[in-house]
Amino acid sequence: MKDVLLDIYFVCLAITLFYAVYYAFLGVIGLFMRKQKYPIIEDQSKFCIFVPCHNEESVVAATVENYTKIQYNPELFDIYFLADNCSDQTAEKARTAIEKAGMKNFYVLERNVDDPAKRGKPHALNWGIQTLEAEDRFYNKYDMFMILDADNFVDADILRHVNSQYWSITRPVRDVITRRMKRFLRRVIATVRFRR
Repeated sequence: MKDVLLDIYFVCLAITLFYAVYYAFLGVIGLFMRKQKYPIIEDQSKFCIFVPCHNEESVVAATVENYTKIQYNPELFDIYFLADNCSDQTAEKARTAIEKAGMKNFYVLERNVDDPAKRGKPHALNWGIQTLEAEDRFYNKYDMFMILDADNFVDADILRHVNSQYWSITRPVRDVITRRMKRFLRRVIATVRFRR
């Protein structure tokens, strides 16, 4: 019995050492690899950021304060705090924090629904999109859409990095797809002409 326990101990020790060495190796490799593979470009994408909130009065003011530090053209992003069926002071605290910060591109939208089956984040997000689209302020106004939780803090450069990644990485992909589509359409047109 003692030998079996000793064998189990050494197997567990070997597994633990393997993972410790593996993660240490990945950590060392990560120190030397270049993290950013795109140039930071001028702000140009328009962002819509939804922050669904349900009874978040203890954190929403700090979240608003964190979002005021975002380094991006304020005319190119809007943040909507979706106060969803809150029974506390979430909406009021968010409004107070927004007014205190003087942010004109931060908004609070309140939603109260009696039906418990229509509560929650997916319903709140759907309602937010429908509310903005009813005023033609969603699909026609924004290029990108983000969802953040009310207790998420973000880096000040988050939008600048997403914008730069989008424009530097997806442009070649779009160009390749466009070239392939044009080539395909030429073949289809040539085939149709040939069959006539």
